[in-house]
Amino acid sequence: MIVEFEGSSLSNPMLPCIEHHRGNIRSVTKVPRKEGVTPTSSKLKKQASTLPSLPARPTGPLSPKLILFVDFPSYYELKNVEGPTGLAHCNAETPQKQPMKCEITQDIRLFNDADAVIFNTHQKPREYQLAFKPIKRRATTWTFFAVESPAFSNNDLFGQPEFRYKFNSTWTYRSDSEFKHVYVRSQLRKSPLSEEAKRVEEMELRHAFRNKSRMAAIFVSHCHVPSRRDEYIAQLKKHTDVDVYGRCGHLVCKDRVLCNKMLSRDYKFYLAFENSICQDYVTEKALNALRSRRIIPVVRGGADYSRIFPRNSVIDTSQFSSPKELARHLNSLGDDEDEWVRFFEWTWQYEIVAPLLPMCEYCHHLYKPSSRQYDNVYEWWAKDACQDPKDF
Repeated sequence: MIVEFEGSSLSNPMLPCIEHHRGNIRSVTKVPRKEGVTPTSSKLKKQASTLPSLPARPTGPLSPKLILFVDFPSYYELKNVEGPTGLAHCNAETPQKQPMKCEITQDIRLFNDADAVIFNTHQKPREYQLAFKPIKRRATTWTFFAVESPAFSNNDLFGQPEFRYKFNSTWTYRSDSEFKHVYVRSQLRKSPLSEEAKRVEEMELRHAFRNKSRMAAIFVSHCHVPSRRDEYIAQLKKHTDVDVYGRCGHLVCKDRVLCNKMLSRDYKFYLAFENSICQDYVTEKALNALRSRRIIPVVRGGADYSRIFPRNSVIDTSQFSSPKELARHLNSLGDDEDEWVRFFEWTWQYEIVAPLLPMCEYCHHLYKPSSRQYDNVYEWWAKDACQDPKDF
């Protein structure tokens, strides 16, 4: 996966076909513990009550806003943008000519000095012991960050009384978040493909179609999930060929690069089925399929895919009354070279781009007055956000 900051590009490859669950995130404390075990010892509770102090930071209208990211895993590569110059590309001015500049830190000792605190809320259950007291200074902005669905985020700690009326914004994949982090983005090409490039691309697509030997594939490592993905696939397999790789199937492919090449070479469709049917929830499952431009993603989840993806770039299972009806459509499309090739015409005008962390947007908003406050941010996040599947 490519994680992009405004003004920079940082690479961190991941296999989008395989579901990733990030339950073993390191605590912000320095207390050694077994991986995956939530710290609850009295020693930790004592440490959590006080934080080592640092020399006072300069303050004033010309000082940068300090943004503290709490408990973010290394794959976000925040170290690349930490420090006084990490967000220099975001420097700007307000309409009143006041400088707007920010500095990022992950040093929890600066909790009381930060102008904004962004909490990575993943895997913070009610009994989780924070390494600090959640006492908020009046002038500080608090932001709730989450990228896993409410069904698996396990972050009800933030619904507890000590977090009520403290969060000012959210940073999630949801369209109603103040700041958005989504796995898959598309944008218009700077220049549409020329007629000659279209002709060559169509010729290569037809060649690819004629050499494909398999119908559909899916990589699944998390079985028996709320979306009842396994059951839907089982029903689908009664009417069309589906190869299931990973812990939930009988096929194995471990090398990320070779797996993606194999999918693009051999299969006509990739099943990008989510683990839960939740509002706006779309993960990286379709990313490589869209980028390869040689396999059609079939998506199943709780998002409005017509709003997220270019027109006719994916097949949405919600448009079919049952797995049987979907299979009938796939079988027909899989036998029709012209229609299958036509599914890639979106690539002539659009391109798939990396996920974006809108650092500059976040920095600049700290210079704008805002009275937004969430009474209970966890309730906003979890209440009625997911639903049971109704498509079979």
